[in-house]
Amino acid sequence: MFPSSCLACHFTPAPRHYRSHSSQPEPTAAIQRHLNHSASGTGWLGMSELPSGGEILLGAQGVLGLPPNIVDGSWPSKEAYLEAHYEILRREGIEGLRYSVQCYQKDPEMEDNQNTCVYTNVGLPVMLQTRFWHMLTLSQVHVQAYLMTRIGAAAHISFKTTRARQKIKWLLSRRLTPGTVVAISTAKDNFNSICKIAIVAQRPFVSGLDMNPPEIDIFWARPDDAVFDPSEALVMLESRSGYFEAVRHALVGLQHAASEQQVPPDYQLVESC
Repeated sequence: MFPSSCLACHFTPAPRHYRSHSSQPEPTAAIQRHLNHSASGTGWLGMSELPSGGEILLGAQGVLGLPPNIVDGSWPSKEAYLEAHYEILRREGIEGLRYSVQCYQKDPEMEDNQNTCVYTNVGLPVMLQTRFWHMLTLSQVHVQAYLMTRIGAAAHISFKTTRARQKIKWLLSRRLTPGTVVAISTAKDNFNSICKIAIVAQRPFVSGLDMNPPEIDIFWARPDDAVFDPSEALVMLESRSGYFEAVRHALVGLQHAASEQQVPPDYQLVESC
């Protein structure tokens, strides 16, 4: 049973003489275990920290409710505590992107706003006859190449910020910060049924964002989503709210904590006031 507290349980370092006999792994080993983590188990323990395209495409009606966060009483078990906070943190990390995709589904011609950044590559204008003749600009992002790295294959993509309606000062902008999660679909589908998730790997300014069009590297969340056809027209969305990288490693840490049989000896669980 977790003790009652007004906010949450606090961990305090154990006495020095106790820590000196700790059998915990070296910091480098702990980091490697964290980076090489592969979710396994049932329920939330088997979920990847990265969202799937299906999760992002879920409408408001399809999203399950969140468990209550007990702040004025005891949790029934460690497992219940960890699972509840995992679901809450996961929703915090991906809800902004889900909202951006829903807005784009309603208006594929939307421009950048306070919630969403839309990245495209202007193509040849096409004339369509509706009630009036008007120009329709194709929205495209293109995969240029792949860079083989120690942690995976990074896709080198180009894009345009036409929907921003202004020049982006990349050296001062927080757009496409490494670790940001983005949603990608084909220009023909426009997130109706196709949604590929990727993480921004790097956004160098020299020979990258200073190019016309700008270029960055991304990691696909799932290898099966990788695009290899450089002529494939894509659309990419970024949510302005939240920062997924701040949540991602906490999610992995919660799954690690669930596999621990007891509180690590370097820490003691105490009751907060």
